[in-house]
Amino acid sequence: MLTSLVSCTFSHAPQRGDLMKDRIIFVLAAALVLAPVVARAQSVARQLPGCSGITAIVRISTLTGSMAQFEAAVTAHRKWYRDRGINFNQQRTVPIYKMADSTIVVDAAQVMTIHTSPPVTNPPRDAAWEAFTKMYADVSKVTSQAIVCMPKAF
Repeated sequence: MLTSLVSCTFSHAPQRGDLMKDRIIFVLAAALVLAPVVARAQSVARQLPGCSGITAIVRISTLTGSMAQFEAAVTAHRKWYRDRGINFNQQRTVPIYKMADSTIVVDAAQVMTIHTSPPVTNPPRDAAWEAFTKMYADVSKVTSQAIVCMPKAF
């Protein structure tokens, strides 16, 4: 009886359902193997080649709304990362100054944001992403952007 079971098991050609089942198992196994790799990529700060400091994205934006509205967008941006388990990066606003009649004053029309330690990859964009990017778009326009290596003491 065991001989007939073994010969039956190995003597037939794979059926379409067997191939589909094998493919599904392969895809699930691959997903389980790759999930920690993807999660790790999201939980690691981006490091620039030759940079022994902190990677940062620096943006200069022209304000079309109020600074309070812009700060609300920055807060929502930060919250989006925190809600997805990314806790090592920061978004900061920095005032820009200008000369006005031989006096240095805050330029109320511009602001700088510094995004330190951005992740290697971002989590998938979703409704909350769309919401905070719309908040930015409603009150500002990015006029300049650079990726820089900041000193560690920054």
